[in-house]
Amino acid sequence: MLPNMESKNVINPSSKNEQPMEPSKKEEISLDQLQKELDKERQRANDYFRQLQYLQADFENYRRRVEKEIAEAKQMSNESLVRSLLNVVDELELALKAARESSDKEAILKGLEMVLKNLYLLLESQGLAKIEALGNKFDPNKHESAEVVINEKYEEGTIIEEIRKGFTFKGKVIRPSLVKVTAKPPAK
Repeated sequence: MLPNMESKNVINPSSKNEQPMEPSKKEEISLDQLQKELDKERQRANDYFRQLQYLQADFENYRRRVEKEIAEAKQMSNESLVRSLLNVVDELELALKAARESSDKEAILKGLEMVLKNLYLLLESQGLAKIEALGNKFDPNKHESAEVVINEKYEEGTIIEEIRKGFTFKGKVIRPSLVKVTAKPPAK
């Protein structure tokens, strides 16, 4: 604890004969005043700490709420996609039933083509897109080469056959096209 400065004379350490001096008004700070200021600052620090705790709790609640909303949105999105896919399943079941009961291959093929077209339309509405490959230049970001074919008819690096379709989902390649690419014959 600090001594009560009002009751004692302040000694000026720089004086040579060390005579007691009269305290100035600035130096006349009582212990009670210091204690009050300290208590006031402690209270401010406690208030700030309490505010910080509330903010941390609010942020944690916000984070949990956002995670829950994201999970619910994913579930709703998946539910919507599955509900849409049920129409394609129904169409495939009808096509199988028709194939078992009919010998008309043309009608069955048309039905299956229609189902496939509807499935592509559904997937495209969700963000799926086919990667165009045939006749284009080979792009290692979009295509995977299964075979290199020596061919002078096409420019080197041209895709002449698509073995398996490639797809992007909302702009991101999720499966590259599997292709055959041309190359020039070796120089003789």
